[in-house]
Amino acid sequence: MLDEIRERYGHGRVIDLRTKHIEADLNRFAGHVRNNHLKAWRGFGNWLAETYNITDPTTDAKKSPVAQSDGHPLWSEEEIEAFRAYWPTFFQKLAHGSLDGGLPQFGVPLNRSLGAPDA
Repeated sequence: MLDEIRERYGHGRVIDLRTKHIEADLNRFAGHVRNNHLKAWRGFGNWLAETYNITDPTTDAKKSPVAQSDGHPLWSEEEIEAFRAYWPTFFQKLAHGSLDGGLPQFGVPLNRSLGAPDA
């Protein structure tokens, strides 16, 4: 991140970094991408505040509005079978416990189709 900032904007003093500079950088993006870059900037701003004892320049930076979603629609039986056929080992992990040993939660219809008990 720092190399990209240096390439794009040149050298400067962190004490001179202001919200307007961060907003100008973020204006290259929109939606979720902008918000993800803001998260990186906020991490950097927190580090600056702790390390150099300066005011976090990201405090007043605003998140971008994003479209609301009801989430991903449930898979049809055909989609589940196609996925199972293409990724059998991965699908078995999903059905019988994820990599961390816990059972993933997909919603009752998908869990049933995987052979998992209702949560």
